[in-house]
Amino acid sequence: MLDNSAQYLGMITDKFYGALSADPSTRPTGGVIQAGDRYFNTTTQTERTYTGSAWTYSNSSLNLALGGAYVTLTGTVAKTALLTVPVAANLMGLNGRIEITLDFEFSNNTNQKEMSVQFGGVDIIGPWNTTNGSSWGSWLTYVISNRNSVSSQATSFKGNESAIGASYYDSDTKAVNTAVSQNIVVYGQLANAADHIYLRNYRITLFR
Repeated sequence: MLDNSAQYLGMITDKFYGALSADPSTRPTGGVIQAGDRYFNTTTQTERTYTGSAWTYSNSSLNLALGGAYVTLTGTVAKTALLTVPVAANLMGLNGRIEITLDFEFSNNTNQKEMSVQFGGVDIIGPWNTTNGSSWGSWLTYVISNRNSVSSQATSFKGNESAIGASYYDSDTKAVNTAVSQNIVVYGQLANAADHIYLRNYRITLFR
């Protein structure tokens, strides 16, 4: 019986190249790249597919950040970065969407506690704050969507405040250039340094 395993392995390798740090110019076997060929990009941690003329990101979802350990802000009234998440250049494509879900806990008093999220150095939506003495936490969701352009976004916000059951909504537009690497930064700020804000858990997901 003939052993064709090497031939079959070559056929598989020609269609899925495995892990690479950058777009290849030939197949692993040296052949010409064909439409539908794929590989996993270790730089952006995403799968890329060849369209027949260029490499592009495969349609998928990707968790950019996921955490459940408390991030604590206390002892200062300065605006402080609680979380920074990089978004690689061109990762969003023309119509990619990023959803940011944040679970906060804070001191249960009437002192102001402020939370905000920036993308590319600008607020996704204006800062959210609370002075409600009956509330001790908030669940905030932000969405950034490219609008058939790498430098035009629609943004939205929904917030739910614990204990009082209040919900808040807002929307805006932005012009962040996602063809270059940008950061998502989550901030907190206290009016009284003796208070606290806890970022209890978070999820930042890219959809393409």
